[in-house]
Amino acid sequence: MGFRDSDSARWFQASVPGCVHTDLMKNNLIPDPFFGTNEAKVQWIGERDWVYQTTFDLPPALLRHDSVEIVFKVSTPMRASG
Repeated sequence: MGFRDSDSARWFQASVPGCVHTDLMKNNLIPDPFFGTNEAKVQWIGERDWVYQTTFDLPPALLRHDSVEIVFKVSTPMRASG
């Protein structure tokens, strides 16, 4: 699995479960936001669009069907409306 900033072509390793903050920290791209005043240094992360991708293998028998429905769940943090 990988992720990138939508404005960049460079991919980085991602982990599931996780989030963009933990993935950025694991790739040494940001400091720990919970240490000292680092939270102010990483505010830009929420203003960017992030792209995640993965691959998986399908059994060959599944590909013999006329159509295949793939179901997945995407979770995003709840945002307060104001």
